[in-house]
Amino acid sequence: MSRPRLHRLLLGLAVACVPLLPAPAAAQGEDEEFRVGTHVFRRLLHERRVTPLNSWQRIDEDPSHTLVVQLGRPDWPVAGWLTRFLGNGGAVLLATDNQWSTEESVRLTGYRITGDRVRAWVGRPFNPAGLDFEIAQDKVYRGPQAPLPDCLIVEPEETPGLTLFWDSPLRRKKLDVVTNRSSYLERATRFGLAPVPAGLRVLARFPKGCWYDRQPQGYLPQGTTPKAFAVARDVGPGRLLVLADHSVFINEMMIQDDTNNLDFASNAVEWLRDNGRRTRVLFVEDGAIQDTFDIPLQKEVVSLRDLQPWLADAANKIVDQAEDQHHRENHFNTVLISGVSQASGRALFGGVGAENFYLLLVVLASAVLVGYGLRRLAGVNVVSVPVALLAALALGSVGLGNLTGSKTEYAYALVLLASALGLCVAGVGGLAITLLAAKFLLPAVLGHSGGRR
Repeated sequence: MSRPRLHRLLLGLAVACVPLLPAPAAAQGEDEEFRVGTHVFRRLLHERRVTPLNSWQRIDEDPSHTLVVQLGRPDWPVAGWLTRFLGNGGAVLLATDNQWSTEESVRLTGYRITGDRVRAWVGRPFNPAGLDFEIAQDKVYRGPQAPLPDCLIVEPEETPGLTLFWDSPLRRKKLDVVTNRSSYLERATRFGLAPVPAGLRVLARFPKGCWYDRQPQGYLPQGTTPKAFAVARDVGPGRLLVLADHSVFINEMMIQDDTNNLDFASNAVEWLRDNGRRTRVLFVEDGAIQDTFDIPLQKEVVSLRDLQPWLADAANKIVDQAEDQHHRENHFNTVLISGVSQASGRALFGGVGAENFYLLLVVLASAVLVGYGLRRLAGVNVVSVPVALLAALALGSVGLGNLTGSKTEYAYALVLLASALGLCVAGVGGLAITLLAAKFLLPAVLGHSGGRR
């Protein structure tokens, strides 16, 4: 059986461009859709130059050149269609951890998929005598340091001529194919064990020491052959491969650098395609048909220079929207006054109202004038300096005392404070100018302070 090394190398390079995902069963929010998706598997099919099909009906157009990949839900649209399709030369990969136990499945394989789980390290049984409950640590993915008891490394069987779980037809090295919450295959019973069709082979089994749900004691008796994971056979001119876990083909399991799931998928596809004879593929994932195989796995890197036109356009749109809103609603001034009133105004003046904005302007201007006034006073004679300062302090103290009073007292307090500053800055002349200005400013101040009590 030939192995398309070039295609596998190209796919490996593409996958290497995707950041490695965390260990299985460690969900990562926004990566969840990719983690459990089949993008890598479908890309592998694309590298084989196959034609994706978009309906079940199309598989009967040319069954001998068609492969059906069915992952998850194992139901076919019509009973008996699977047997007829295989008899007409089609190939089927059926992988599911759901129950698959129909008359057709038993007739085709002699096995059934139970839908129950298999895992490691469930615990020492109450009565361990005669039970096979110890599993080799290297048969659990990443060993006890992870730990991932639902992720088991299956054990390939010796199947000359059918080496899907080996790295080459010469069986030089076993592939580490890792499951993820797998079910298992067991012999079907219909008034005793169902017959196994001639030519059916078990390709891989679970390692010794596993726990199987719904088994009488969980663990198998010592000396019992472990449950099967994969079986395959030729059905006339057709081919059938059945696995007890479809998660072996999800992206998370395919792109890990310490599994061989990708190599196994490549081997399986080549065997089912019969060295390229089957060129049409219907890919069904949990009942949904996926007909997009040309999936880019490498993330596109865009340079900052290429982004500049887009960024500039986005910035212009934001500025235009802000300008339009300002023209309609005087937006910027409203936000500024409201912000001062709600934040700085409440902290400094103990109240909420538009007057806080104007009061803050007076305070800031006063600070500037005080600094300027003190500099002016440094050049005045020694007698006038203390007189001016005392007068300013007197007026200022009266003004500060009225800041918490009524609306009228609040307004006059601002005038007294301004007068004190005027006295500091320019002596008596400055005080006269300040009082004259107050005559005109006082009505405006009273109007803006209407919210205070």
